[in-house]
Amino acid sequence: QTEPGQVLLARMGQDAASTALWKVGEELLDQGNIGDAIAAFERAKEKDAEEDIVDVDGLLLLGNAYEADARVEDAAALYEEIYTETPSRVEAYRNHIRILLASEEEGSNAQAAELMKTAYEKTGDVSFYNQWQDFVPAPPEVNLTAGYYEDKKRDVRVTSYQGFSVYYTFDENAELPEGGILFEEPIFLDEGIHTLRAVAVNGELVSDELRAVYKIIMPSPQKPRCNLAPAAYKTRQRVRLRPGEDNENDDDIVIY
Repeated sequence: QTEPGQVLLARMGQDAASTALWKVGEELLDQGNIGDAIAAFERAKEKDAEEDIVDVDGLLLLGNAYEADARVEDAAALYEEIYTETPSRVEAYRNHIRILLASEEEGSNAQAAELMKTAYEKTGDVSFYNQWQDFVPAPPEVNLTAGYYEDKKRDVRVTSYQGFSVYYTFDENAELPEGGILFEEPIFLDEGIHTLRAVAVNGELVSDELRAVYKIIMPSPQKPRCNLAPAAYKTRQRVRLRPGEDNENDDDIVIY
């Protein structure tokens, strides 16, 4: 029943305490005996589960053993189990992110990016946020500052300084980038209120959303001017109307 005795039983393959099984599994892993190490770790995990014990350090070793044995999916599932039950441990996040980044499966990079954000939110470790910022595209930029304008805008451009594709929409309910329009030519903003939303896309990686609200409310035009003064005339006259002085250069003025 002593600790050395339990370790000895574990080495002999006999029933032993979980702490002894974790220790012997680590010895076997160091010796390169991966299969027996995994067996010892899994028995230790089962014993801990019976007593509602979570040995995170031991589970991380089991994950390493799975990876060494090319059981990457088992390792990823175990790391997810660890950070789900113990969100404060950064190692499981790091290991799972590393597996996702090395994977060639479709969507793995997007999953890695999402996990970086989750890891930062759960642990407060700034390195995850920095990793996420370096990994995903930066939000797009727009050449027109959001705000109130009194004239229509014909040359609004939404671009990515990193050269990535940009998708935009004025629909509040559209999903980006799937429901967006690929930016290829300048956008025209007519009179009204417009909420521009846009994201930059690099493969399966999507940036944070750019959001800008434009209120384009054109002022009422001045009253028209007349070329002929009010009066009584003895001959026929031709009357011409033209825009008010402040509207002389406006192309949108129509006189009825």
